[in-house]
Amino acid sequence: VFSDESGDHPAGTYLRNPPGSAHAPFSRAGCLLFVKLRQFAPDDTARLCIDTGDASLWSPGDSPGLSILMLHSHGTERTLLLRSAPHTWYDTHSHPGGEELLVLDGVLHDDLGRYARHT
Repeated sequence: VFSDESGDHPAGTYLRNPPGSAHAPFSRAGCLLFVKLRQFAPDDTARLCIDTGDASLWSPGDSPGLSILMLHSHGTERTLLLRSAPHTWYDTHSHPGGEELLVLDGVLHDDLGRYARHT
């Protein structure tokens, strides 16, 4: 559990604090946390707290075996979670502005390599 002045946030919570905000994070028992700093546009002021374990928030993806949880969108940037069943095949696609991935669990294979958990 990750905590701050707004409360306790269990595993799987997506927290987003906008540019210029401040908070006092802590964890009583410890937690694994992924943090990105200073990557948002200055005019993107949304604060979010999303329980990614809430099945009602997920939508079917474009291919069988995929499900998507849109977390945030601003301008041309989108932040989402993609859940993939084992051995799911993705159609060839491109990301003109680039793509950044974090593998939370399992292994992702593509034409450039193999990406294990937490890479």
